[in-house]
Amino acid sequence: GSEMCIRDRSTRYEFEEKEEPKMLIGSYRHVVDPKGRVFIPSKWRGELGDSVIVMRGITAADEGKCLRAYSQQSFMKTFEKLNDLPVTDVLGNRFKRQVLASAGGCEPDKQGRILLAPKLIEYAGIGDEVVLVGMSDCFEIWNAEVWDASEEGFSAEEWTQALDVLAGRGI
Repeated sequence: GSEMCIRDRSTRYEFEEKEEPKMLIGSYRHVVDPKGRVFIPSKWRGELGDSVIVMRGITAADEGKCLRAYSQQSFMKTFEKLNDLPVTDVLGNRFKRQVLASAGGCEPDKQGRILLAPKLIEYAGIGDEVVLVGMSDCFEIWNAEVWDASEEGFSAEEWTQALDVLAGRGI
């Protein structure tokens, strides 16, 4: 809703079928200013377009909480299948409600910063410093301390398990 972002209250999303793939990669450490603004790397701004949709991140319970940010096109592509959920899928609709209720569109300012909503800052435990992590079609915004701890916590066994899952999916 309107409290999730300062701008972009009534945007209608219409897109062409063909879209160049987004490639948001790498990680960037930035300071969050006192107003809750975060600088978006210039390398990513062209990929994201004029508006960014920021929402709660989807992570495992033991990973910590983060935020996820999408271009409007990537957001629509990623979440269009949620519209197919039957009304009787109570758990699926509860998930949809929680995730989409946290989403809000933001337009980067002239310096390339987006303003994070106070509720999202609180949800992810965002402090003075964040790490922006490219996830190909979107990026995540992590509290820097939580990100640093998660990087250290990925064991060799977890790497092997992840590779097995990816191999099973043909990746």
